[in-house]
Amino acid sequence: MSSTRKILTLHPPLGDSTIDAILTSLETALVESGASRIWVESESYPDLTVMAEMPELQPEHVERIA
Repeated sequence: MSSTRKILTLHPPLGDSTIDAILTSLETALVESGASRIWVESESYPDLTVMAEMPELQPEHVERIA
């Protein structure tokens, strides 16, 4: 089972090369973590909000914050 999650929001202004580097690194990390779909939410313009379909975390993978 997977769920849609807001992963990151970038606020302008950022240079194109900076945005490209961040999004490329983020995409790699999300794919390696099991994301089945990754997209930029078009309704957040001019911000870039990255969304992803991620697998549900199993209880044994969740750490409690005390």
